[in-house]
Amino acid sequence: MQSYYVADETEDDSCTVRTPHRTYTDSVGEETTELFQLTVYAPEPGRQLCGTAAELAGGVVRNIAKRLPVG
Repeated sequence: MQSYYVADETEDDSCTVRTPHRTYTDSVGEETTELFQLTVYAPEPGRQLCGTAAELAGGVVRNIAKRLPVG
């Protein structure tokens, strides 16, 4: 699963990164994908801000993966 980002979605000078975290079957039997979402705000140009957001999200995703049960 791949991450994606959206500049200025929340407000000007913001970038939101969404990363699919895990997929599971919910209580009504439908497949559900849990997302990790990170939003960064700063008075920077959008492309640089999204690069910063992607870098931060990558670190968080690696840490989450270390804590997940194997299997």
